[in-house]
Amino acid sequence: MEASFQSFSWPLRIFVILTVTAILFQYGHFVEHIIQVSAWIAGYIQAPYMTEFGHMLSGWLGTAFFAGDEPERIQRLGMELLHLIGNIVFFLGTLGLWLLVRTRLTLAALAVQSFHLFEHVSLTLSSVFIDKAIGLSTLFGMPMSNFASVTYRVWWHFMFNAIPTLLVTCALVAVLSSRRRDRHSLSSFAQNGLANARG
Repeated sequence: MEASFQSFSWPLRIFVILTVTAILFQYGHFVEHIIQVSAWIAGYIQAPYMTEFGHMLSGWLGTAFFAGDEPERIQRLGMELLHLIGNIVFFLGTLGLWLLVRTRLTLAALAVQSFHLFEHVSLTLSSVFIDKAIGLSTLFGMPMSNFASVTYRVWWHFMFNAIPTLLVTCALVAVLSSRRRDRHSLSSFAQNGLANARG
């Protein structure tokens, strides 16, 4: 008999819900990067574009953690911290999906997002401690014109959000297609993945 989500143990249900929530969060985050690239194409090239919602969150985080600093630094560090938190959430989502569904797609998504997360750790720590964002997306602080710096960083982060998001989407589509074809629920993938993780 085909199993359903209701037949999962409560820990597994919570694990699946958290994993799906983290992935859905990434879709929202990726929309921000689509808007950012669209703004760049439309001519907004003086700085990486952020929506009002993004500015609000950056300002709130910056004020919460760096209240004694200058306003520009508060906003900048808040932005770095916001992106770091967002990438931690997506990393946990890709890790959860890989534990549930052990495929090349989920492994590739986890690998790319792990690298992306490390980039944001570097950007955040360097911004906090030496007041300069150091990472591959800034060419390790190499002097560039403002246009080159903004262009490179905007497109770098767009690509490193697009790649793992696409890989995760393909993995989910493959799981759903396999379920329809073989009439097996996600429980078989989840149980196998968690069993492998324990082994």
